[in-house]
Amino acid sequence: MSAAARPVAIAPRDAALRVASTRARRVVSAPLLRGRTERRRAPHHRARATTRASSPREGRSDDGQTLVETSSGGQQLRRWGRTPTGGFDRQPPRRPEEELAGPDEEATGRASGLARWDPRLSPRLRAVFLPAGYPDTVSPDYAPFIRWHLGSLMFRNVLEVITAQSLLVALGMGSTPGALPLTAATKWVLKDGIGSLATLAAGSLGGQKCDEDPKRWWMVSNAFEDVARVFELVTPAAPGLFLPLAATATFVRTAALTGRGSLVNGSLMQHFARNENTADVRARLEVQGRWLALVALPVGIGIFRTVSRTFATDPEEPWRDVAVAVALYGGVVCAHLVCIWNAARVLRFETLNRARLVRQARAFRDGGADAMADVDDAGDEEGVFRARFFSDDPILGASLPDAARDWAHLERLVGHARDSAGARGEGEDSGVSFGSSGGSFGSSGG
Repeated sequence: MSAAARPVAIAPRDAALRVASTRARRVVSAPLLRGRTERRRAPHHRARATTRASSPREGRSDDGQTLVETSSGGQQLRRWGRTPTGGFDRQPPRRPEEELAGPDEEATGRASGLARWDPRLSPRLRAVFLPAGYPDTVSPDYAPFIRWHLGSLMFRNVLEVITAQSLLVALGMGSTPGALPLTAATKWVLKDGIGSLATLAAGSLGGQKCDEDPKRWWMVSNAFEDVARVFELVTPAAPGLFLPLAATATFVRTAALTGRGSLVNGSLMQHFARNENTADVRARLEVQGRWLALVALPVGIGIFRTVSRTFATDPEEPWRDVAVAVALYGGVVCAHLVCIWNAARVLRFETLNRARLVRQARAFRDGGADAMADVDDAGDEEGVFRARFFSDDPILGASLPDAARDWAHLERLVGHARDSAGARGEGEDSGVSFGSSGGSFGSSGG
């Protein structure tokens, strides 16, 4: 065990001082602590001890004070009480459902049967699906983002199952029986080969854009992935065009996945991780996605079989069959887009990109410091596809043509700035600048 994660114990007398200097997840009132329950975020917290109120156990603890040792990830390691003789009484860690339950439920021992299936309450599920130390080790918008993201993963996995079956059906329909294995293998390899070109194009052109505007490009990349899925869904209707349709879908989907992957593994992970736990947060997202993939498998198979059965039983009513396919497939696509939109909408970035900096500068220019928005208000104003810049925005980092009309105008501006700086240092004002050709320029035109 490393020194950072090794638990420490402190005397009950010093518990109040230790808790006051530590960003603990919950601090419950005790004889040494006066105050209500607090909830604070700990970006980098080491193993610590906090004082909590607990019911004394007969013959073991005499005053109800408890010291709680937690690891660097925020998980409880052990609890210590005080025996009547002044020794240490080791107690088991407090379960999350006991921490979140009300005093009446905790006293009577009545817990909801759904608690064992809630990752926030069940220790086993928490260890599997949530980062260590949740929610103290992640950003405040992690929970609302995950709710919508899990829904988007569910519908995305359903689409993957449906499109995989569509491609296989179209592949068999478009090949002659005698040449089916060789032709199918060739088409499948060719359709995937074009994806390499999409990766090169998206990686060279779109990487920086994803960092500059994560919310917008998160929505764009997922929307393009749905467009690719639509191309794959229509391949059974035109099996003779399997290769161009499948290749186009692969190109679009690979480019979208490149942008989506750069966001998930880059900007979003850096934003969510607050305890140098980027790998842990990413691993939990992967676990959540794999679990939903298992749930989506029978759903996708059922939807595809329903559409296939409709076309097989009613071949003389194609419009009715098409309407059923559009309703089922379109419903899944629309549900995925709704979840993606809301997942992007709830993100709240504390960092300032160019658009956020210009927006704050505009607010300061128009209304002073009081008009500047906080993180939540700035996130609401930013939106997903709202305009990032306006014509009356202050120019930050202007290019050379924006700063001056021509080279002479630029020299005049530079000289005016130098003279103004010198005048402020000497206590006098000067408005004449230098010229590179030996002449002097007045400052009235600057």
